Amino acid sequence: MPIEDTNERWLPVVGYEHHYEISDNGKLRRTAGGQGAVVGKLVAIQTMVCGYKRSEVSVGGIRKSKLIHRIVADAFLGPC
Repeated sequence: MPIEDTNERWLPVVGYEHHYEISDNGKLRRTAGGQGAVVGKLVAIQTMVCGYKRSEVSVGGIRKSKLIHRIVADAFLGPC
C-alpha cells in the first residue's frame, strides 16, 4: 500500500470542479460518482512518447484528454 503524503495539496480541476481534484504532485482523483467511477480513486495517467503526461477526464459521458502539467498549472497558478 502506498504511503500517503500528508503535505500533498489537492485542488479542484478547473472546469471539472465537482468531479475531479489534482494534487501538487500531479496525481488526479475522482471526487464524484458516475457510471463506472469510484470516488477517491486515482485516475490513470499515461506518459506520451514526447514525455508529457496526460489523462482523460469524463463528465456526462463526454471524455477529454488533458495534459497533467496544464491541469496542475490551472489549479495552482491560475489561467494562462
